[in-house]
Amino acid sequence: MIKITLTLTYLMLISSSSLLSAESLSPEKWGNPVEVSRVYQKQSIVFDLTSKDPKIINKSIDRIQGLYIANGSDPFDVKINVVIHGDAVHFFAKKHIAKNEEIIKRFSGLTHLEGVSLSVCKLRAKKLGYKPNDIIGIVNIVPNGDAEIIHLQQQGHHYITQ
Repeated sequence: MIKITLTLTYLMLISSSSLLSAESLSPEKWGNPVEVSRVYQKQSIVFDLTSKDPKIINKSIDRIQGLYIANGSDPFDVKINVVIHGDAVHFFAKKHIAKNEEIIKRFSGLTHLEGVSLSVCKLRAKKLGYKPNDIIGIVNIVPNGDAEIIHLQQQGHHYITQ
C-alpha cells in the first residue's frame, strides 16, 4: 500500500510539473520576494573549515566577513571562531606561504578584527606531517578540531560550515 501511494505521489508531481506552460514560467507571473529587515546582535559563531579548494576557502572568508559586518562589527557583540582542520590545514603551513599568499593575507586581515580567532587542529596537522612550528603564527593550535567545535558549541556558539 505504501509503495502504491509513493508511486502515485511521484506520478502526480511529475505530471504537475509537466503541465507548467511557458506563460506560467515567465518571471512576471511569480512576483517579487519580500525583503525582511533585521538587526542581528550578540552572536557567537563557530565556523568549521575543512576544504582544500581555494575557491571554497575564499567564499568562506567572504561569509565570515559578512557575518562580522551583519553583527555590527562590535567585538562585544560578535565572536567568530574559525576551526581549521581536514585538508584546510595545508593553507596555514609555512612551506605553502608562497602558493597561498592571497588566502593567508585575507585570513590575516580577519585576525585583526576584534572577536575573530582562527584555530588549527593539532591532530590533523600532525597527520599531514606538520609540527606546530610548521604552521604560520596567525592561528592558535588546538588539540582536536572536532572537540574544539563541540567545546565552543557548549559555550553557546552556533555552528556554521563552509
